[in-house]
Amino acid sequence: MSAARKGKLKERHHWWPECLSAHWCDADGLINVIGADGREFKSPPANIGVIGNGHIIKLGKGKPSPWDESFEHAFDAADSALPRVVAWLETLERQRAERPPRRTERFLTQPVTDAQFGELVESLVSLAVRSPKFRAAAVAPAFHLRGPLEPDERHVLEAMNMRHCQRMIADACKRGGKLVALYAKEGEFIFGDGFYNTATGVSTPPISPRMLVPLTPQIAVLYSRPMAFGVEPRLTTLVVDAAEVEAFNIVVQAYAKDWLFYRRIRPEISEHFRIREHRIFTDHNNPVDQIARDIPGVRNSGLFGF
Repeated sequence: MSAARKGKLKERHHWWPECLSAHWCDADGLINVIGADGREFKSPPANIGVIGNGHIIKLGKGKPSPWDESFEHAFDAADSALPRVVAWLETLERQRAERPPRRTERFLTQPVTDAQFGELVESLVSLAVRSPKFRAAAVAPAFHLRGPLEPDERHVLEAMNMRHCQRMIADACKRGGKLVALYAKEGEFIFGDGFYNTATGVSTPPISPRMLVPLTPQIAVLYSRPMAFGVEPRLTTLVVDAAEVEAFNIVVQAYAKDWLFYRRIRPEISEHFRIREHRIFTDHNNPVDQIARDIPGVRNSGLFGF
């Protein structure tokens, strides 16, 4: 069906859905924003994470074409599930009365249905795929080979490369893996225009994906599918202290490029963020992988270890 018959394609998309960003509002109903350029301001959720033509492929070079296509529908399932997912995570059992001395003993196994597992994975992947960091990775090969791209050309390449990624990556991650719901006992998680995510390929399903996604200032979720692991437990909870929250926030600053968001507790700005690049860890000696190694059922020794 042509674009003309479908009507004008929607051009305003959110890479941070309002149903989720609303959880980050302060007492005034606004989100605190920090820019890598030094700007700091507050903004309502509706004005944050907006991108024009983010999920549209326009081939007409500035004018409508019969071949224009929108893939906004690829995120409908996740957007519908997100409020339900957050409400469910808020009900899960957390840390025992007495905190065990070893982190491996702090995980609490939680029951999870196939539907709950699938909805949570779908939601996490949608946030990763829509993020500016993923978009940058989608055009990185062309940028490397040809240098800077014209905006219209960049948007077309970006959209064409990422249009099938939600379904491809989400379906791959739903086949198995581990989920850990992290709860901030002290401090608050921050969000950014990039966060830890190793599932950045646009042509083939990820082999061993891992992502740490802040959902609210009090809840973040780690998904990991290591090379070798026991099927159960599929879901655990872990309460993290102030030092661990700060470590995860520094990870967000390393993976973000232009923007950080917080509710009430302003983070200390790291040099990683001031560099203004979407960076990645090059080894496994980092806070996310350290948690992932401790997840119950993960096998860390031998050929298929970390």
